[in-house]
Amino acid sequence: MRVAHISTFDSFIRANHVLAGALQQHGVASHHHVMLVRESQITREQILGILGEEPASVLPMEDTLSTVLEDGYDWILLSAENTSCRRFFHALSRRPGTRRPRVATIYPGILFRHHVDGLSARMPADLVVLNSLKDQRLYRRLLDAVGAPIDNSFNLGPVTAIGERNHSAAGCNKVVFFDQPSVPRTVGEKAYIYRELLKLADRHPELEICVKLRVNPKQMTLHKGGQDAQGVFEACNAKATGRRLTLLDGSSREAIASARLCLSVSSTALIEAIGCGCPAVAITDFGIDEEYGVSFFLGSGITRTFAALDPGHPPVANPEWTAENLGEPNLRIPSLVEEMVRLGRLPAEDVTVFPGYGSREFFEFASAEHGVRRALERHYRKPQVSRLLKLSKFFRNWIGKRRNSRVTQSRRPDA
Repeated sequence: MRVAHISTFDSFIRANHVLAGALQQHGVASHHHVMLVRESQITREQILGILGEEPASVLPMEDTLSTVLEDGYDWILLSAENTSCRRFFHALSRRPGTRRPRVATIYPGILFRHHVDGLSARMPADLVVLNSLKDQRLYRRLLDAVGAPIDNSFNLGPVTAIGERNHSAAGCNKVVFFDQPSVPRTVGEKAYIYRELLKLADRHPELEICVKLRVNPKQMTLHKGGQDAQGVFEACNAKATGRRLTLLDGSSREAIASARLCLSVSSTALIEAIGCGCPAVAITDFGIDEEYGVSFFLGSGITRTFAALDPGHPPVANPEWTAENLGEPNLRIPSLVEEMVRLGRLPAEDVTVFPGYGSREFFEFASAEHGVRRALERHYRKPQVSRLLKLSKFFRNWIGKRRNSRVTQSRRPDA
């Protein structure tokens, strides 16, 4: 069985790469294709850093689709954000009668915002690979709501949690905080995290307190965030009066393998850590809400504030919550391969994007008003503002960035 792994941004490529490694152990031949959906999407260095080799192609969406169809793959494993999924399936649906590969979709990490929208964006796939039993139940309710004739879901578990599960904290003295580009959103909140980590370092001189940044400033990512994480880190570290924090390089897997305890607000790294058997804590100092994703960890038993954190006695994830939200993705890989083989024996029907994307009548109306691409991207939902207001917003953002830059360079971490 030959599989084309089509991915967009860095985390999506990484998820597809993890899955490809697991499938290859079952005789599945994988080839990676990077699908370009916007300018400044990802660098060649990032791609090579994730895959360790050149991908089969790096092309715009239509060219990627044409290349994959011509190369005679049995399956496409699509790892992309919601908008790119909608555009991809619409493009595929416009090629009726073409012998096409089957299509499965995966998520690069946990979901905590626009959950149902993400599920509906993937609905036209032959197989919608889901992160958890909880997600599968929600997806099946969505299928019932739109009157879908078949259940095309498969509960694999979080793709990025696939891998070794023999982590041991013995001999590890690192506490690793996993930074997120857009969580939290402000410079002040980001500085607060580093100040609390510095306090933790002073309280526990036997431990090395580390920070794993999501990306460095020169890399490209889907979620840029509104603050300079590395700049804030360096400013706080430089002005610390006690111990300093350590900045970690390498992959999240490598960071987890060396950690006694993993911390974050809501990063997928916490799920990966739990899957590997490493203690983890979801930080709740900013509250427990959907905006920052901490609500995902309700019932997990691993939510803590910095003040209540005790690295010597870390919390243990609730087994019932873990079964609902993580499961055993390693054990499910053989079943996924079997399902792909089974579906591969059946004739592939034409792809239909309705009713998953709403009614055909409204889509035709929106396309006539705004164009097909803007309709698929739901651009029409964005509020229309005058040029004067746009110019005013531009200058406000410019002034805000200047102010944040000055705060990063001159503000005392303990202010």
